[in-house]
Amino acid sequence: MNFGTLIDKNGDTIDSVHFPESVRKYPFFGKGVYFLKGRITEEFGYYCLEVGEMRKIPFKEDVRFEELNPQRIPSQN
Repeated sequence: MNFGTLIDKNGDTIDSVHFPESVRKYPFFGKGVYFLKGRITEEFGYYCLEVGEMRKIPFKEDVRFEELNPQRIPSQN
């Protein structure tokens, strides 16, 4: 079983719970941006996302940092 704290684009947070079956099907792959699908539960006035599906979303690198690392090999998109 895993737990997470998620931050949305507005800076708001919600905690998530990943039950063992969900963790086996949809493991974490390190830091990054994730698409999460599940259901919101409430217990004792506290809300939580029970994750049923999760996948890591690729993101574009910030081109402003290319100047700082000129030896970096450009990505092949």
